[in-house]
Amino acid sequence: MAPVAGPTRRAPAGPLAVGGIRARLAAAALAAAALAGCGSAAQTSPAQSVGLRVVPVAQRGAPLELAGTTLGGGHLSLASLRGRVVVLNVWGSWCTVCATESPALVASARSLGGQPVTFVGLDVQDVRSSAQAFLARIGSHYPQLFDPSGSLWATLPDVPHAAAPSTLVLDRQGRVAAVVIGQVTAAQLRSVVAPLLA
Repeated sequence: MAPVAGPTRRAPAGPLAVGGIRARLAAAALAAAALAGCGSAAQTSPAQSVGLRVVPVAQRGAPLELAGTTLGGGHLSLASLRGRVVVLNVWGSWCTVCATESPALVASARSLGGQPVTFVGLDVQDVRSSAQAFLARIGSHYPQLFDPSGSLWATLPDVPHAAAPSTLVLDRQGRVAAVVIGQVTAAQLRSVVAPLLA
């Protein structure tokens, strides 16, 4: 009679096995950081997960109050844009993912030029000359708030202070209608902006 096979026993996890697990966890963390953008993903909570989140009308909070100095030395307040849809994009010339997403933003701003939509950049933790050179290179001409200290960035709702790029879309009342953590696409912008213009 053939011997009956006993239960399969898993070998105890030795240093190599533990090392392999650690390597896989590290790779997963790096992948999450890459998806989130140039900033660290460590501060991104589940409510701030990478990608697009649309905020239902009933859940939108108070109008976003944000004002500051522009890259050109002027003053800009989002309150002055009430009645228009606002696309607020957080970026920096130091951020490679910001450079990758910039064609979609520039093209979307141009295509929506005849609509009541205003694109606004929030240039964070940057050097003015580097930011201006970056904008000239990509052909961006919409207004840019300059936030070298990151203090304005820190006040944005639902946006981790370590995630760039990020994009907020505000409805005509100035309330946050959508949030994109990480690279935004032209398709995402169309899908969010169109209902706000209806």
